[in-house]
Amino acid sequence: DLLNKRSLGISDLYTEPVVLSWGWDRYDITLNTGVFIPVGRFDKTDPTSPGMGYWTIKPGAGFTWYFDREKAWSFSLMAGYEFQFKQRETNITPGEQFHYEWGLGKRFASYWQVGVAGYDSWQITRDTGPDASPHKYQAHGIGPEINVVIPKLGGQLTLRSQWEYLNRNAPQGSTTTLSLSFSF
Repeated sequence: DLLNKRSLGISDLYTEPVVLSWGWDRYDITLNTGVFIPVGRFDKTDPTSPGMGYWTIKPGAGFTWYFDREKAWSFSLMAGYEFQFKQRETNITPGEQFHYEWGLGKRFASYWQVGVAGYDSWQITRDTGPDASPHKYQAHGIGPEINVVIPKLGGQLTLRSQWEYLNRNAPQGSTTTLSLSFSF
């Protein structure tokens, strides 16, 4: 039954080869360009596939505002616009999408941060290709997040669980992700 199906697997690889950041006492700003590389399993008959089956280029911009001088409390917002490429298995090119991710967090000690994070995403242009859906989708999610900085590796480990709500023309459920990011 597709309504109750669960899927576990490795998702597509996301990399940001271009990141420019500036920091001040109470806020940081970033500009970036990222790429989703379709390495995750994709099956056109399985809406719970962890992979998307196509390449995506995603320019974005964001900021973090610190409520106090110690930077213990923060609010972050990152917006992006996604340009999708043709999905080889279906010959459909998914429509472009605008989205933003946000988070409100509290840092403990030097390396831990706990908070709430969410996202909102809207498809801006329609899918194109044979049997493409004429409907645009939207998706929204919210949930807890834990980050730990790993100074020796120059990275960060993030555990996030988000529950979706008010989705239209898209599957709705929950997602839990564990990600490891590095700065070079």
